[in-house]
Amino acid sequence: KELADAKDAAKGEIDQLPNLSDQEKKDAKDKVDNATTKEEVKTALDEAKAKDEENKAAKDQELKDAKDAAKGEIDQLPNLSDQ
Repeated sequence: KELADAKDAAKGEIDQLPNLSDQEKKDAKDKVDNATTKEEVKTALDEAKAKDEENKAAKDQELKDAKDAAKGEIDQLPNLSDQ
């Protein structure tokens, strides 16, 4: 019962992680389902949270790179004033 509750709670948390793809969520929940102890459930959840953070950092870097590229292009436009 405790293990089942831990699994349900972990899967609920995984569903709330905004930076995981649907496939990553499915994989994480599969790991939770296959866990045989609460420690394994916690490990699976921790791995999902780490992947969520990793994906967020990658998205943040992608956004920064896109902004920098756009600024560079704007700076190259000859018919714009500095205003």
